[in-house]
Amino acid sequence: MGIKSTFFRKLALVLFLIFGIALLKPATTERSEKATLKILTPSVFVSESALFHPLLRQGTFKPIDDSRLNTLTAYLVVNAKTGEVYTAKNATERTSPASLTKLMTAMVALDVSTPSARLLASGRAASQEPTVLGVKPGEVFTLEELIMALIATSANDAATIIGEEVLRQYGGNEQVFIALMNKKGEALGLEDTRFANTQGFDNPIQYSNAYDLSRIAHYAYDNYPLIRQASKIVYATIQESEDHGFYHLPNWNALLGTYPGVDGLKIGYTDEAKHTTIVTASNDDTALIVIILGAESIIDRELAAATLLNFAFGQEKLPGVHVSESLIKPRIREWRELRDQILQELENEKNEK
Repeated sequence: MGIKSTFFRKLALVLFLIFGIALLKPATTERSEKATLKILTPSVFVSESALFHPLLRQGTFKPIDDSRLNTLTAYLVVNAKTGEVYTAKNATERTSPASLTKLMTAMVALDVSTPSARLLASGRAASQEPTVLGVKPGEVFTLEELIMALIATSANDAATIIGEEVLRQYGGNEQVFIALMNKKGEALGLEDTRFANTQGFDNPIQYSNAYDLSRIAHYAYDNYPLIRQASKIVYATIQESEDHGFYHLPNWNALLGTYPGVDGLKIGYTDEAKHTTIVTASNDDTALIVIILGAESIIDRELAAATLLNFAFGQEKLPGVHVSESLIKPRIREWRELRDQILQELENEKNEK
């Protein structure tokens, strides 16, 4: 009886070690993630004095009768200094933020890391859907290089590397990074915004609205010089180094260099969100933020943004700019030519191996 009892106690111990440890591992990981999140949350602190609350008084807007604006899901144009909303449509209606998400990705990365941080590209990052840089597994980039790619070119592989790697030094991971994005949103006072990924892919639990996006844009533009710098370049490159190859960085914002005073900020597209953009522009002492959500095409997106810029500047007795399809189409043609060039370069690399 004693021998059997000892045997069963040993068997029970073995079974506990096998199954108990397996059950404890996820809990331990969860506790570790929560601890890391708690430690890093102060890094995404936002000063109350930096908060931006556009004066969204529905019913007081001057109407704009324009066919391109009528087809949009939502739009808003606001004075970046006073918070005055000149006009808006469905500004508090939830929608997919698409790659406008990447503004939050960039802010959180810069909150918890430094531009010189070196980040490794994984196989998962290298297999992301376009728009991408086309990174290769094992390449190493600085956070500054990835921010430039994230904002100007809207590269999903850059967003993935940032999410996976930035918190590694703290024992964190991509899920903790996304949790920090939501903590940042809470700190900014965003009441109708939630993030589930760093890239901006459509997801039922990833949403925002034009009002919240104007607040994200205002904070990013005013407090992150690297984001502002990346958003205003028309074209740049990541030069080849011993860590990585050469990469093109075209900016898909066609109003840059087309509409005087435009200096940012971010474009996006997904099947659900359609074509979206946040445009920042200044004229004299007036600075504007324009949000366009749900445009049917790039041309519709850019012409709608130009229409809202003209309207708001007009309210301030400032001249607007006539932007036509003939001004936008050459930029789109340049993008297509560059895309074909990049695809050919990738094909050449493949054939050389």
